[in-house]
Amino acid sequence: VEIDATNSGDSLVMNVGSSELWAGALRLNDFNLHGGAKDNAVDLYGQFADTLNSVRGNIAAKALVSRRNGMRHLRVDVLPSRVGNNENVWRISSAGIDMDSTRVDVQDLRIYNAREGQDLLIDGVASHSKTDSLHLYLKNFSLAPFAQFAERIGYRVEGRTNGYVTVRSALKDTRIEANVKLDSIHVNALPLPDLKLSSRWDFGRSR
Repeated sequence: VEIDATNSGDSLVMNVGSSELWAGALRLNDFNLHGGAKDNAVDLYGQFADTLNSVRGNIAAKALVSRRNGMRHLRVDVLPSRVGNNENVWRISSAGIDMDSTRVDVQDLRIYNAREGQDLLIDGVASHSKTDSLHLYLKNFSLAPFAQFAERIGYRVEGRTNGYVTVRSALKDTRIEANVKLDSIHVNALPLPDLKLSSRWDFGRSR
């Protein structure tokens, strides 16, 4: 790993590069991270490639640290990014993520593939309040982005997901409601019947 950092007054510029970096199941033989920090703001841009597993992508984001109501506050804006393989490319976008010690407000965080009509959307608030909910919506979304984890233990998983997951009071006495359908499922090229996952669980009452 090569790191180059330059400090000039109240600003910092950093470049990180590597020709071989392991990150879980990924072997990144082309990894670069560029960033700058000034006036409590950070800009980051990263690109990576795992040629062995044909995975590549670029991620860009801006972060701003401030104080609100006496608490440290972090605002993260995910700039247009993407990750893909030889068959598909998923784009990543968000209207913003606001965080402090009491809540996380996720605004339209999307991972999507317009060509195949795939969409994963996370939106809502994670907090201690029972009136706040965090929502996950799935539309024809492929399992491929998560398949790397299964391949580590010898399983090649394919399939599509549709449905939703709602998490209420995510940071205390959490309640989860889920209704997710999985179809076109194959494990190591063997077809499996369609599945439907439905759940209502109250962690505060353990039922």
